[in-house]
Amino acid sequence: MAQASLAHETFPLGRKQSDMATSDELDEHESTLSVQGAEEGADEGAVQGVTKHCSCDQDDAGNAGMPLTVEELETSDILEMAKDKFKSRLLQRSLRGGVEVSRLIFERVEPHFLELVRDQYGNYLSQKVLEVATIKQFDGLFAALRDHLGDLAQDVHGTRAVQKVVEQAVSRGRTSSLLEALPADLVERLVRSVTGFHVVVKLLETLPKTEAEALLERLCGTPESVLQLGQDQWGCCVLKKCIDRAEGSMRQRIMDAITSATIALVQDPFGNYVVQHVILMRSPDTSRIIDALRGKMFELSLQKFSSNVLEKCLLNSGDKDRNKIINEILNPPSCLPSEAVHALLFHQYGNYVFQQALEVAKDPQFSLLVEHSKQHIQEMCNVNAEAPQASGNLTSEHARRLAMRLVKKYPVLSGLEGADWSYDYGQYGYDYSNWGFGWDQFAYPPLAPPKGKGRSTRRSQGRRGSSQQTVRVGRIVGFWPNYTITYDEVPTSRGRSKSGKARGKVSKRE
Repeated sequence: MAQASLAHETFPLGRKQSDMATSDELDEHESTLSVQGAEEGADEGAVQGVTKHCSCDQDDAGNAGMPLTVEELETSDILEMAKDKFKSRLLQRSLRGGVEVSRLIFERVEPHFLELVRDQYGNYLSQKVLEVATIKQFDGLFAALRDHLGDLAQDVHGTRAVQKVVEQAVSRGRTSSLLEALPADLVERLVRSVTGFHVVVKLLETLPKTEAEALLERLCGTPESVLQLGQDQWGCCVLKKCIDRAEGSMRQRIMDAITSATIALVQDPFGNYVVQHVILMRSPDTSRIIDALRGKMFELSLQKFSSNVLEKCLLNSGDKDRNKIINEILNPPSCLPSEAVHALLFHQYGNYVFQQALEVAKDPQFSLLVEHSKQHIQEMCNVNAEAPQASGNLTSEHARRLAMRLVKKYPVLSGLEGADWSYDYGQYGYDYSNWGFGWDQFAYPPLAPPKGKGRSTRRSQGRRGSSQQTVRVGRIVGFWPNYTITYDEVPTSRGRSKSGKARGKVSKRE
């Protein structure tokens, strides 16, 4: 189990990679030990590598990468070829070469089939043999394996062949024989096996409805069994599949058990993935889970596993349920809203819940989050990088980087939103600038009457010719030190001489 470090390197909404190591382990087992993942790596696509990488196939097959003929198979040691990485792929391809080729390969591997199933490369050929076998041939192979299915299911290579046996037995109408070979008590043991749980998942996927419901009843019949299954490292994967397969009253019983045990599951290293699975389905059960968490949401926001669940709740629930979560983390019973936000904001796990809440919140919840966090974020932007922090919190450097990221994403947190540093407007609409009341940055205000108003006679235009004379007048645009000087062509009329000075006595500004 990967341990979370006290400081996250980055602060996106997603988790640090090491915190999700458990989920990656589960996904890896679900993919690498399943039949589908195994077949693709050992089948047709991989056969092309025979020509490139295996020169010995040229001697055995005559033409590397091509299916083997009956004559070539009769002179070859098929069992030894099946245990070779590249020759096993060649045999798998040869199974498609016709009835005679398939029959010959089957006759050669049938006496050693149990040995082949456990082999690192031979198990891939055994899966292909099970696929192409006739009903009679399959029955013979099943009879040879049925007493060993439990042991094979717990073998790292044999589990793939057992999954193929389950798949083929159901499709060929041998379900009753399969369930006799895999009794319920054996299935319960396989649920908690690192390789065996894949067989149980395959059973849940392929069994008919009646048989699947009986298996679900055995695995999830009581709330206690659901809790035990959900808290197991591999059982939690089976429980998620049970939720997907169950229908009607059986599904309702499983959901009731999960809801009643939500507090315990969300704090468990494995059970929290079961609750997240339900939330990601976006079903009405999400509201029930959120209601089950009420009263402990602030405390759960500060824990490693439960904080993941609260993030998913905020992201995948409706506005009403989101408001429940945000209102509770803002109003915990033990402290004031501003203190609660400060505790969440720079906590190693709680900060992710706060970021997600800020991402999805709408007013008035968004404004409340901003109001209670603004001061803390502004203070953190100026904090000393080496200042000591409480246990469980981010380091000062990481907290400061988080604060800066939040300010960049939400400018309202800077406290400067809407501030105007340059202009102040008087009652006539003229700005006073930074120099105080009465300062005119353009040397004279534009008090000319609007176009189309004022005196409209020809006399107002002045004498012909003289009105066409202009003079360049400079004005300052901007403020020190970022300013420029712009020159305008101003007519010499309207009280100005050719030099640009005002005519007559000019009153001094107070």
